[in-house]
Amino acid sequence: MNLRYSLLRGALATLITAAGLTSCAPSYYLAVKPGQPDSEWPDGRPSMSTNFDWVEVQVCYSHLRDKELLLEVEIRNGSDSAVAVNPGTFYYQPVMMDRATAKQNAVQMNASVTFVPAQVYAIDPEHRLEQLRTKLDSEARKANGTSALEWLSLVGNLAEDLTPVKGTEKEKQAEEVRREQARLDSRIYFEDQRMDHAVKADQTVIEKEFWETKMLRKHILQPGELVHGYVTFPAIDQTLLLRVAMPVGERTLIFDFDQERKKAQYEPQPTTPASVSAAPPAPSVR
Repeated sequence: MNLRYSLLRGALATLITAAGLTSCAPSYYLAVKPGQPDSEWPDGRPSMSTNFDWVEVQVCYSHLRDKELLLEVEIRNGSDSAVAVNPGTFYYQPVMMDRATAKQNAVQMNASVTFVPAQVYAIDPEHRLEQLRTKLDSEARKANGTSALEWLSLVGNLAEDLTPVKGTEKEKQAEEVRREQARLDSRIYFEDQRMDHAVKADQTVIEKEFWETKMLRKHILQPGELVHGYVTFPAIDQTLLLRVAMPVGERTLIFDFDQERKKAQYEPQPTTPASVSAAPPAPSVR
């Protein structure tokens, strides 16, 4: 079934990129790294690993996405028993910075925040997916349907058609032009609204696919099975250390990550044109 919200992915990506280029870049970024790395991810990132009862777990920091920290986790069950994995039960204990450290790192301490949770739980993928499904249904319905406001506008137009135009011939013509222009403006407005909901629906489809395929999901890990995916946590700027707790099977594994808030600095591009090649090196004298 062809829905009006099914836009070309390329066009959507262009819109998102353009919006990103016009927005202000953040003045800082969060640098997160393993406290005591003992291994490497296949792409060279430092990681931490452990094993218990023939179950191997490896974890590393991936990136910050929409004010959420993403850790990449791989779990391999080498035992002869099934192991339960539920990322929704993972959490970290934030170790906060004091005011002196906050000033040094250009972090503005919010005096109105009187409570910081002792445990910050990971975002449950199943709950997030349910939210995305609900949002997608709503946006798709609005992209393809007629809103209550549009129905009222149509009823108003019908009532207007049943009302005879009074006045001189010139006044009647002016009123007809006004009505036609008002209806044209109304159609453009409501079509723009549908297009806006169509774009949001497409964005939600992409986000839903990301959470379905890239996240570590609730799963019973069978003997010999391996799972891999992201685990997402809400980010807290003032945190110096993330003590990540990961219940896997009957064990709770602990991994410490250091976090530092760094200023984003502008790095100018090289001024040498790409078409100008460097001079060849002088021949060596033997």
